[in-house]
Amino acid sequence: MTNLNRHILKWRLNLLMRGAFQKSDIDELESHLRDEIDELQRLGYSDEDAFHLAVRRLGDLPGLQEEFSKVNFGILWLKRAAWSVLIVMSVLLLFTQCSVHIPF
Repeated sequence: MTNLNRHILKWRLNLLMRGAFQKSDIDELESHLRDEIDELQRLGYSDEDAFHLAVRRLGDLPGLQEEFSKVNFGILWLKRAAWSVLIVMSVLLLFTQCSVHIPF
């Protein structure tokens, strides 16, 4: 794997960890990033310089996160609600499995 691909993978993972982006959002942003990198490389920039400049041109991560959070609000809310239900059910299941019955 080239350094450029490693940088892009780390960038993707950083977006994914922020929770505001869907996979399709990240794929689209990566497409724009790669287009920008290609253009900068044609202008003579090294892989690393082109990557860093292209990332800056796409926008800062907090700004992107804020915008995509607005767009994906409903989806994010449903995901969080589903995870909350799953956690509560898991805790209840664990509690019922681990409870000790003391005969009287």
